[in-house]
Amino acid sequence: MTPLAALPTPGFKDAVLVYLAAGFVSFVAASWIFWRKRRLAGRHTAPALGLAMFVAAMQLLVIGSLHGRRLHAYEHAYFRDLMLAMAIVLLPAFFISAFFMSASGALLCERNGLTPFPISRDLMRGAPDRWKNAGEAAILALVSAAVALAYSLALFSAAKRVFGYEPRPAPGTEDVAVVFAGQTLLVLGFGLAAAFWEEIFVRLFLQNALLRAFRRARGGAACAVIVASAIWATGHAGTMEPEVVKFLQVFVIGLLFGLVCLRRGIETCLLAHSAFNVGILIVGGFQ
Repeated sequence: MTPLAALPTPGFKDAVLVYLAAGFVSFVAASWIFWRKRRLAGRHTAPALGLAMFVAAMQLLVIGSLHGRRLHAYEHAYFRDLMLAMAIVLLPAFFISAFFMSASGALLCERNGLTPFPISRDLMRGAPDRWKNAGEAAILALVSAAVALAYSLALFSAAKRVFGYEPRPAPGTEDVAVVFAGQTLLVLGFGLAAAFWEEIFVRLFLQNALLRAFRRARGGAACAVIVASAIWATGHAGTMEPEVVKFLQVFVIGLLFGLVCLRRGIETCLLAHSAFNVGILIVGGFQ
């Protein structure tokens, strides 16, 4: 039995398949762009390698934390072992895909007339207003994370009134909360690994690829943000009941992060998404 076959619900499997398909296609496209434009994309090797190494480091933290987690109930231990196996399998995939999508996404970002890593660029060049810009980006990221967190909690509260019950993890995934309970390093590693990889995939590469594809269309930037956010939300919908609540949560947050990426670059999005992930795991559980 494969790890995918062991996943508990059809909706959860569909969500994983959507993400696997979109991630694989993006990885192939990013690799092709990197090879075809290796001289130009190679200029972004250093930041791309840095991002990929950070994702891998956080994934290693998840693996180490899961391995050290002791659980007595069989079903909880089984779910932990399943998550551990998947984390180990995904480690090289996360590292390699993060590198190619970072480098190729940065090149696409430049082709779209945007700066892929504005904060790093200013710091490396010693720009006079580098610390001011970095501070403003940090404030915007934290405000965006707070808005996303407040929206999520308000949406869950409204959903309870509409559906008559609180949004909850999809059947069969409840053990996730047990495995992660009280595990600070596990929550931190999981939240940051997911945030960085998803921002590299969805915002840095996919959104810029769509922006490039829609460059001649009226409202192309809006279309790119909307489509990228919809793909991101679809990949999460099967993890909660009702599924529409999770879709609305992630889709709207995707629109917010997409606009932030267009205005201030991927670094601000990375911080915003990381802060939101850690916040929602602490405040709202795995909803």
